[in-house]
Amino acid sequence: MAKGKTAALICTASIVLLLVIGFIVVGMAEISDYVRETGTSAPSDTDGTTAAPPESTSPATESETAAATEPVTEPVTTEPVTEPPLNVEIRVMLPDRSLALVTGEESEILFEILTNAADQMLLSASSTNDAVVTAEFTASDAEVHEIKLKAVAVGECAVEIYYDAELLASVAITVSDPPETSAPKDLPAADFHNEIDPSKPMLAMTFDDGPGNYTDELLDILAENGARATFMVVGTRIAKHEDTIKRIVAEGHEIGIHTWDHTKLTTLSYDEIVEEVDSVRRYIRKLTGVTPRIMRPPYGSTNDDVKKASVNEGFLIVRWNVDPEDWKTRNAETNYNEVMSTAKDGCIILCHDIHKETVESMKRIIPDLIAKGYQLVTVSELLEYSSTERVPGEIINKR
Repeated sequence: MAKGKTAALICTASIVLLLVIGFIVVGMAEISDYVRETGTSAPSDTDGTTAAPPESTSPATESETAAATEPVTEPVTTEPVTEPPLNVEIRVMLPDRSLALVTGEESEILFEILTNAADQMLLSASSTNDAVVTAEFTASDAEVHEIKLKAVAVGECAVEIYYDAELLASVAITVSDPPETSAPKDLPAADFHNEIDPSKPMLAMTFDDGPGNYTDELLDILAENGARATFMVVGTRIAKHEDTIKRIVAEGHEIGIHTWDHTKLTTLSYDEIVEEVDSVRRYIRKLTGVTPRIMRPPYGSTNDDVKKASVNEGFLIVRWNVDPEDWKTRNAETNYNEVMSTAKDGCIILCHDIHKETVESMKRIIPDLIAKGYQLVTVSELLEYSSTERVPGEIINKR
């Protein structure tokens, strides 16, 4: 009996021991898993017992962190920038800002803008009385602007030029009836220099297509050698070189007409020919007070209408008889050799002052011609002492 009780106690103790060992093994397994997952030793409570691992939480995102740390600022507002008004200046190419026309006459007003930032499309022009004069203006990117006029009836009015509706300039216009006579115009007078010796050989140096960037340098060469020349100018080039035109006249040289825009005259009507020539004549007269009396047709091209215009408008048609073709060779040495080998007494020599090589060649040509005994004179002076008939309508090539 005693042995039975003892066996029962031993069995019960064994079961309890196994349970304790089981609890310990399970606890140790949980601690090992926690250490593997967190890389740390198991936390313990203050009483020394092992605490359960904390519940895992998701890390905060960058945007959440930034939102939590960055201060909230109000949006910055700025006042709109207002540009100051543009002060536009123009230069009207009329000495006294006035024009005298006859009924039916067509003319123009030329002007340029002196303000670089100006918007060409904001320009406008109009007549204060369309019954007297009509004004037609179209804005463009051109450096020189043109207002086309037509005299409609006798009277007075003004042509006003605006920029963005602001008045910039006013040109007074007077229109009268044309003279009753329709006789051909007289040939304008020419200036002659007393020091010319008719018994000595003379030449007329002529320069086409200018004025240009090298014309003033050529004038210096002529002045240094006491020589004179004739400049056949193109109307569209005058506006940018008005001071050069004035200098040409002031220093005793002659200005001839080479049309307004170098158009071949034989392709135009009679009225268009007259306007091509007379527009340049009017511009030169307003600028210098001198009226050109000679005209050189571009390419030397003439026909009956050109001759008729010469008679009715009173100008001489002047071509040439020495042409070194400097425009083609563009070589100073070649130009020198050609001029020096072909120039003879009474010749009219054709060159172009818009080419640097031509002006460079004149540093030798002009003094060397003078050294050979030639007097370098204007075309009108050459014709004055020659046997060539100086009559409008005749084509003048040589002495």
